[in-house]
Amino acid sequence: MSAVDKAALREAICHAGHRAFQAGLVAANDGNISVRCGDGHYLITPSGVSKGDLTPDMILEIDGAGMPVDGKGKPSVETKMHLGIYETQPDLNAVVHTHAPHCVLLSTMETMLTAPLTADAVVLLGNVPVLPYAQLGTQALADGVAQASADYNAALLQNHGAVTWGRTLQEAWFAMEALEQYCRQLYMQRLLGNPGRLMTRAEADGLVAVRKGRGVTRGGDHMPPEA
Repeated sequence: MSAVDKAALREAICHAGHRAFQAGLVAANDGNISVRCGDGHYLITPSGVSKGDLTPDMILEIDGAGMPVDGKGKPSVETKMHLGIYETQPDLNAVVHTHAPHCVLLSTMETMLTAPLTADAVVLLGNVPVLPYAQLGTQALADGVAQASADYNAALLQNHGAVTWGRTLQEAWFAMEALEQYCRQLYMQRLLGNPGRLMTRAEADGLVAVRKGRGVTRGGDHMPPEA
């Protein structure tokens, strides 16, 4: 990509980081965001910086091995996780990772999010797996997320956070917002002690068709009502 394009991507990463901070999806130096540049390089947030304080000059350009080629500072500790997705899924161009509070809470309670509670959850997400705990920054975590990215649009990381991906940064960011909202709604449903109404299989399948009509094939064929 040209320098102009990369400048725009740096601005977009900062915008997403600011929104994540303002929405309470990250605290301190939590989270990381990256995009694929299209020339074998990637842009990624630096380690140890609040997403609320990001400026374009802070965003690092790295090569396929995770080595910086432009910018100061150290790449995110989760660089392996981002690169693992890009290496295995050539159609994905952006990754967002946060420690969104309701996502973290649900990651300790579930093994898979499947309840068709809202139309947005079915269309934007589909089924969402909870990946077994792996220490942050490790190859084990990177491998687990890369595997999940083949079949799903998002994943919860047990006792850790959430990660979403997309063909564009906007798509990946919208998935993160939708995932935290979905987890919040599931949590509130539990607090009420009443499961309420879930969509039927036919209703959920109709929304899956909407998702596939947008060219998104990941997420599963349906979100079946829980037993």
